Amino acid sequence: ANNHNFSIPSENYSTKYLRVKVTTTDAFGGTTILLSSSFEIGIADANPPTGSVEIIGNVQEGSTINASNNISDPDGIKQTIYNWQISLSNTSSGFSNITSASNASFTIASDQSMVEKYIRIKITITDNNDNINYFYSDAKQITNLNDPATGTVSITGRVEEGSTVIADTSGLSDLDGSLRFTFQWQSASNTSSSFINISSASNASYTIPSDQSMVNKYLRVKVQAKDPFNNTQEFISASKVVANIDDAATGTVSINGTVEEGSTVNADTSGLSDPDGSLKFTYQWQSALNASSSF
Repeated sequence: ANNHNFSIPSENYSTKYLRVKVTTTDAFGGTTILLSSSFEIGIADANPPTGSVEIIGNVQEGSTINASNNISDPDGIKQTIYNWQISLSNTSSGFSNITSASNASFTIASDQSMVEKYIRIKITITDNNDNINYFYSDAKQITNLNDPATGTVSITGRVEEGSTVIADTSGLSDLDGSLRFTFQWQSASNTSSSFINISSASNASYTIPSDQSMVNKYLRVKVQAKDPFNNTQEFISASKVVANIDDAATGTVSINGTVEEGSTVNADTSGLSDPDGSLKFTYQWQSALNASSSF
């Protein structure tokens, strides 16, 4: 028994103690003797248990799963110990016991702390001769359960002709992680009519036309939120009426008729117009001693 490995005989060694003595020799012939710790040689399990263990249930966030086994031992089973284990990857060396998870059933955390990790069950069997054997289930990856995004979206900025407004998504959140957004601005003639998509208005901001085309209409934004698992949810802001901005009337006013003593003349307003709509007029005739004096 002078090799680096040693096969323990199957007879006459049980309950004895085993250690290894190693003698080192350096380049100058110096020797050193080192001794390992000693270990009691156990009795081999002549009738090991057989069977397997598997995980039953939906392996996803918030679910309860169970360990099912068909393990039997000719020597009888004195004790069965359960240990649920978790790992970032599906490799046997990466698993560690989950704290306080030593029952046949286990409830997966309902937050994101275990999502996409791997879980398995380890069963320790002790027979009536105190032989110990271990059984492991296949590992399963924990899937995400969609947590719906919550909150509201709103419109910020002056909702008026010619202004730029912004879809405010700061009030939206999702337990599943960061959200990505797509936008669609919509308008309607009044609150009881259907909202329709505004062409080419699919950014977080929208510039209201500076003409009269949107004045007195209702504006809202529809936001689609997508979480890291590609679950989507739709949010719609409250609608706001688009206010008018005064556009100054343009053109000229002239006098029609013969401007002479005793004649009747008229104010000609046909050259006046206003983008805000039809004009109503009031008049005040004025006179002066000459063109350079005050009227």
